[in-house]
Parts: sequence; C-alpha cells; structure tokens
Amino acid sequence: MKLINRYGFMIVLIVLCFFFPQSLSNHAKLTMRVIITGFAVDKTESDYEVTAQAVIPSPSIQGGSGEAKIDFISEKGKSIADCINKIAYKIGKTDALSHTNFVILGEGVIKENIISQLDYFNRSEKLADNILVLVTDGNAKDMIQKTKDLDMTVAVSMQRLFIDKEQNINGVMIPVVEIYDSAFGLSKSLVLSGINIQNENEQQSSGLSSGNGENSGGVSLSSSGGVSGGSEGAGESSSSEQSGQSQGGSQGGSDAGKGQARIDFLNDIYLFRDGNLISKITDKENLLGYYLSLPESYYGDISFSFINDDYDEVQLGLNLRRKYIKYNYEFKDNKPVVNIHVTIDGARIYEITDSHQGNNGLFYEEGNKSIEKYKKEISNYIVNAIEKLCKETQDLGFDIFKAADNLNKKHDSIWDAHHSLMGDNGYVGTIEYNVTCEVNNLY
Repeated sequence: MKLINRYGFMIVLIVLCFFFPQSLSNHAKLTMRVIITGFAVDKTESDYEVTAQAVIPSPSIQGGSGEAKIDFISEKGKSIADCINKIAYKIGKTDALSHTNFVILGEGVIKENIISQLDYFNRSEKLADNILVLVTDGNAKDMIQKTKDLDMTVAVSMQRLFIDKEQNINGVMIPVVEIYDSAFGLSKSLVLSGINIQNENEQQSSGLSSGNGENSGGVSLSSSGGVSGGSEGAGESSSSEQSGQSQGGSQGGSDAGKGQARIDFLNDIYLFRDGNLISKITDKENLLGYYLSLPESYYGDISFSFINDDYDEVQLGLNLRRKYIKYNYEFKDNKPVVNIHVTIDGARIYEITDSHQGNNGLFYEEGNKSIEKYKKEISNYIVNAIEKLCKETQDLGFDIFKAADNLNKKHDSIWDAHHSLMGDNGYVGTIEYNVTCEVNNLY
C-alpha cells in the first residue's frame, strides 16, 4: 500500500502514455510535416538549381486544425538528384515526395537534351511517373514562385488543371513517362506545354480582359478571360472554366480569395525531337489545330467570323459538347498518308457580336435556315487549322502525329523500305495529310 501511494501517480502516467502516445507528439508532428507538390528546375553552366513548392501546415494557437500555406525551398547541386536530396535533408522528418504532381523546366534546361536531364524523375521510386512536365522560357524558379499568388487548390494541383485544360481544348497534359516513351519511338517527337503566370498588374498591362479571346484568321480559341486559374470540372466549357477561376487566393485560410495571379488561358507549346528543342508554337490558329487534334479533347469554345449577303460580318461562338477524332495511317502509291477525321457530334452555336451595333438579326432571324451554312463554315475552319499545323510542323521536319510509329505498326515491311530510302530526316517531308471534318447536331 505504501508503494502504491508513493508511486501511484507515476504508474498512472506511464499507463496513459502507453495507451495514448500520440497525444504527446501530435503538435510536433504537425509542425514538421511538409508536402512537396511541385518542382522547378534551372541549369547554369556549372550546376543545377531545384526549387520545391512546399505545402506547410500552420497549427492554430489553440492546437486545433491549422491553415496551410505555400512556401519554397531551393538548393543548388551538380545534379537534379543532388539538389532534391539536399531539399529532403533540409525539410527533415517528412518530405512526402509522393504528392509531387508537376515539374517546370527553365530555359537553361530545355537548351540541352531533356531526356538525359530528367532521368531522376523517371527512375526515382519516390516520385510517380505521371508527373506533369511544363516549360518556361525564363527562369523556372521565378515561375513556380508565382504560384503562391494563385488559388491554393490550383497552385498545388497543376496536373489536374492541365488535364482539364486538355479536355477543354485549351491545353495539353504530358507526363514524365511519355517523354521516355517518345525517346524509344521511331518518330522521336514530343510536345510539351508551356506555362505563364501573370499577376493582376501584368494582365492589365498586356491588355487581357473579359472579352471573347483573340481572333486569328477568322477563327480562335475563345475564353471568357484569356487567362485561367484552375477548374475541377472537366466537362465544363472554357467559359465556365473561367468563371470558376476568379475565386483565387495566394494561400489557404485567411489569405484565400485574393486571386492575385492567373495562368494564361492559352500557353505556347514546345516541339522536341529526340529530346532536343527544335521550335515553339505561338500562333493561335496552330494552337487551335493542335488542341482540336488531341483525342483527349472533347469540350470547349471556338469563335469564328461569318459573312452573308445581308450583313458585313458576324462573330459567332461555337460551344463544342462532343468532339471525336479518328486517325488512319496507310501507304498510297508507296507514299505515307495520315488521314485525320474530326467529328463534332454536338455543338451549340451562338452570336457574339456583329458589325451593326445592337443588331443581332443574323442568327435569330435566319435561325435553322443558316444551320447548313454554319456547318460548312465550321468544318472549313477546323480543317484549315489542322492542315496549317501539319504544314508548318512538316516544314520543321517534325512528325507531329507520330506517323512513323503508327505506320510501322500496320505496314512494317513497307515502312522499313520507305524509311531506309528517306532516312530519319527525310521521311517527314513525304507524308501526305488528309484532314476532314463532319459537323452533326448543331443547334
């Protein structure tokens, strides 16, 4: 009894610690937990610099649920692996690299072969192989630091945003694994998306507003804002995507809702052959041609000009609801042919403006009588956009639709003979592209 009276308190304390050990360490673990959601990679002549986008919880004073914030950790080293190992060491207990979903490559990186430089991201067991790869002309560190001014949900889930953009005909999502698939393909062609983030001051100075997008040659990709911050609704059109992105903030918690920056609605795309950069596409009509040609793109808005006998010019919008594409690769007269057929199986047409201010008569008065004319115009615009892309990439010697890989699968013996005759650099110029478009269910 004396023993229990003397040591009873200590016995109870030990028992409590045995059954509830987490109660002593919850706060400490919370303050140490850091999740890496993205990387930016830059290269100088002597070394690499890797900047990590880190999500850091901030526990409340009362010890309850905390508010997360975005911060950045940079390290230099002789290799990308060296930099990331230093970052992991600096973070300490929990680096959580498995949450990484994007990497931005800076100008110094893309000047050299990206296949050899991204080897760490391809082989590391700590990282998923579906990490989104993005490109910027300048310093990748500067670009990733701008994500702090995006909506929190967008900043930390760039991969999801670009999946949505791809489905909405205004972006492309290329993961790390596809870079290495292209390295072993016959065409060795790879397309990567650029990324540009602008704060509010930059948007105003560049003239971006809430108009209907840019018009290039009578057809354009249409957006409600020209820039985007992220949408979770893959099935929404570009206009609805924009409306869901004006609710941005630089951080979670009390900082949410600032919306100080936006991602460009249309970003340039970069063409790589065998891991080396050969060109960049900035022309809006070429971008339209590429996005429309993606099998993963289903929805989105385009705008085009329509002229008839009674009106000078009317700007019409087309909200695509169901878009499909079919490729067929064949040889005709020993010449490689790529047949591309686009089917618009559901679209809503609407009038944006016309040359007579306040006069919206064209669409509403003629109505269904003009549907067949609209179908023809829409079909011509889509065909011309894809054909223009094919011609300009062909002039670069770039196999944009990987004809070499697909022809070899279906016609290996004919392909081998043709490739032996023309070589790696010559076969692209012999490809014939046939593009057709069918528009159904236009309303």
